[in-house]
Amino acid sequence: MAELQQQYQSVQAQIVQLTNEVSGINEQAAELVLQQKTLVDEIADLEQEVTDLEARIEKRQVAIQNQARDTQVNGKSNHLISVLLDSESFGDFVQRLHGMTTIVSANNQMIQQQQADQVAVETKKNEAATKMAELQQMQGQLEAQKGELESKQADLNVMQTNLALQQATKETEKETLIAQKEAHEAEQARIREESERIAARQQAAAENQLVPTTTESSENSSISEAGSSETEHSAQGESTDVQGDIQETPTSSETSSVPAPDSSSPTASASNSNPDPQPAPVSKPTPPTPSAPSGNVGATIVAEAYKHLNKPYVWGAKGPDSFDCSGFTRYVYLQVTGKDIGGWTVAQETAGTVISVSQAQPGDLLFWGAAGSTNHVAISLGDNQYIHAPRPGQTVSVGNTAYYTPNFAVRVN
Repeated sequence: MAELQQQYQSVQAQIVQLTNEVSGINEQAAELVLQQKTLVDEIADLEQEVTDLEARIEKRQVAIQNQARDTQVNGKSNHLISVLLDSESFGDFVQRLHGMTTIVSANNQMIQQQQADQVAVETKKNEAATKMAELQQMQGQLEAQKGELESKQADLNVMQTNLALQQATKETEKETLIAQKEAHEAEQARIREESERIAARQQAAAENQLVPTTTESSENSSISEAGSSETEHSAQGESTDVQGDIQETPTSSETSSVPAPDSSSPTASASNSNPDPQPAPVSKPTPPTPSAPSGNVGATIVAEAYKHLNKPYVWGAKGPDSFDCSGFTRYVYLQVTGKDIGGWTVAQETAGTVISVSQAQPGDLLFWGAAGSTNHVAISLGDNQYIHAPRPGQTVSVGNTAYYTPNFAVRVN
């Protein structure tokens, strides 16, 4: 009895610890959601200021052009010599000089204000882009917390069911608890397998990033020989229309974070001066592109997704009345295919084969962010469109890749 009592107390302590950890994750998520809302409001204010500034700049530009055209067409001049020669008397000269000074002063002020407003526009756009990057980072943190919460909640459910089963006395009650225990253990096993896939995918992505391709190696060698010490930093251009889809972010070109295949070979780097000729490396066969989802399945996924248009975004919500981004995609796939693709974006990356965005067909998944740390997911509709649950304060809606370009796609197996 003493041993059983000790085991009971140990299990109880573990349950309390897990419960506290789950509560802590939920509290952190709630705080991040509030910070997101604040950032969204700040971005909206910045966008409005940019819009107002650009309208003023456009009007002022028209006024400057009209004045220049009027001077050219009507022969008006602001030069002192011309004013002096055209004056009929000294009084006329003073009057003309005063008018010319007033016009020149006004023109100078207009040009100075034009320049100041143009600088302000760029400053506010950069500030909005910085806040948008922060917003996306928060979204990534929220997704990662979902994965952690899901795992701890599964462990907690198994532990609580085991404890309840030990305390149960009625046979009917035990049968119900055994069924619950089996379901919780199955979910726990699924999450563990999912975690293994995620770890393998992240390791593969890290290895591909660490191993340079032949082209990259030659470029780095050229830079080293030239003695260049500059490091280029490229940033994706962003315009932040927060009134539209989640982080409406126009990009200059479609980018892809799909890990590049490892094209390195033990014989590829052999020196040309090696006296022993090496046999030509045998190229690895290119894996075939996965077949697109059948028309019926893809169309059914899209049709199911459309059923939930205008339903609100709620972090952690899995449907059917509200969703977050990965909760939405998970729910749709469960309804159509019966497959659980995972409860957060990184888990859903491993639910199929990675493809480029240009290969995506209706029903495929679209991801934003680097592979292994994505922050958003949507369902492709084809024709550069997708459907998704954007972010707090918005509802399930249709977006366009021209304004918010995904990094890669996944075709669910």
